[in-house]
Amino acid sequence: YDGHVLGSPRGEDFFATVRKLHRWLLLPGDGNGIGRKITGTAAICLIVMLISGLVLRWPHRARSVKMWLKPNLALRGRGLHRSLHAVIGTWVLPVYLVMTLTGLWYSFEWYKAGANWLLARPQAMAAAMQPKPPRGAAASEGKADAKAETNKTDTKTAETKPLGFDRVWTTFLQQENNDYGRALLTLPAGAGAAVRVRSWSRSSSLESVRDEFRIDAVTGHVISSDRYADKTLGERVLAGVLDIHRGAILGWPGKLAFMLAAAMMPLFAVTGLLLYLSRRRHRRL
Repeated sequence: YDGHVLGSPRGEDFFATVRKLHRWLLLPGDGNGIGRKITGTAAICLIVMLISGLVLRWPHRARSVKMWLKPNLALRGRGLHRSLHAVIGTWVLPVYLVMTLTGLWYSFEWYKAGANWLLARPQAMAAAMQPKPPRGAAASEGKADAKAETNKTDTKTAETKPLGFDRVWTTFLQQENNDYGRALLTLPAGAGAAVRVRSWSRSSSLESVRDEFRIDAVTGHVISSDRYADKTLGERVLAGVLDIHRGAILGWPGKLAFMLAAAMMPLFAVTGLLLYLSRRRHRRL
């Protein structure tokens, strides 16, 4: 490490746009706009369709694995469409349920609060539910204070102690015993002195398996710590919502399965529409 700037990653703008499309439909307001509510409502509608579809396709021989999982490709027309819609829908139903149930975490605060109440300890839930200040709020407050005390600038500057990142790093290494794969330091906003340090273990590639510290950059004291090893099973589930949502919890096979399931979504729209049109045509006859 020599402090040399390596440059900016390529493709950041593209993937940021895709993420905004996925989460907020590129609508104004981003996470605070109407797009977040629309995607959440769509997820709830998908859950309703999954459950109702499972009830409608329940076979007479419910114990037959073949009836559940093997499409009848010998059929033609409406029969084939129904078989593909029902059987492939059964294949991907668990994946879609996981996607929607975890996706609601990012759409509705009441859903997140309920999940925390159900799975987290009270003290952990209280810490998780503390409102975060809006971006730039601390900086704006610092600017306002500076303007209000312009005549005391020299005195205040003399009394202000510089942030010591060496102290932060030394404290972090002591806490982790040098047992980490990578670390991310987030600087304090405005006039704060608390540096947020997140570290990931060498033994796991999951984003959720991490420790988090808040360290005073002036004194080097640990303000708070949140270790993954100290979490309960429910709290680990909450911490890993994103990894579960995208299938990463199962490694690359899980990611592949979730990607293929997502790619199959248009199949159900097409076969469902064909079944609807076929039913209308039969009613007219």
